[in-house]
Amino acid sequence: MQSYLRSVTFGYSDAPLTARFWADSDIAEESTPAKAFAEAAGHGEQE
Repeated sequence: MQSYLRSVTFGYSDAPLTARFWADSDIAEESTPAKAFAEAAGHGEQE
């Protein structure tokens, strides 16, 4: 049985740094020190 995390919340002072660490990928350009978004590598790619 596989499990996937859809959303994770952490309380850190540097959201982009934390998002890059956990996602191991780039983060959204609109990310700020207060809020950052990242997707796992390959997520959402179309063939």
